[in-house]
Amino acid sequence: MEEQVSLEDVLSVYRNLRENYEFRLRYEDAGKFFIKEMELKRKYRELKLKGDNSPIPNIKYVYIQNGWLRRNFSLNGLYYHFSRYGESIWRPTAIGAITVGLSTLFWLIQNNPTAEPFIPFISNPTSNYINLTQILNNNTSFTKGF
Repeated sequence: MEEQVSLEDVLSVYRNLRENYEFRLRYEDAGKFFIKEMELKRKYRELKLKGDNSPIPNIKYVYIQNGWLRRNFSLNGLYYHFSRYGESIWRPTAIGAITVGLSTLFWLIQNNPTAEPFIPFISNPTSNYINLTQILNNNTSFTKGF
């Protein structure tokens, strides 16, 4: 009778191999094992069958391939897409550059980007700007707008 190997056993083999390569200072090979370990976590999950209700005798675990949504938008999926599990330097650099570029673009296309926001129940009715002196001024009532 064949013994069933659990997903955790396979992951522990990858983990032990990775740690062995790291101990031998072979970091590039260790990184490849780390990527494979994380890919297994991202693509598959293990469901434990309850007691004697198992449809297959002597099988305690069922391995299910994760669907597209769970594979790509889980924490492991986002970790893969944003940085290839921390092994890529180009992905976070590109995401950072895109973030800075888009935020700069959004700032530039505003009508008046240096204007302070107008909040009617806090600001002075004669002024469209909120500043620290208005907030700290004891004569200004914050309840005028209510």
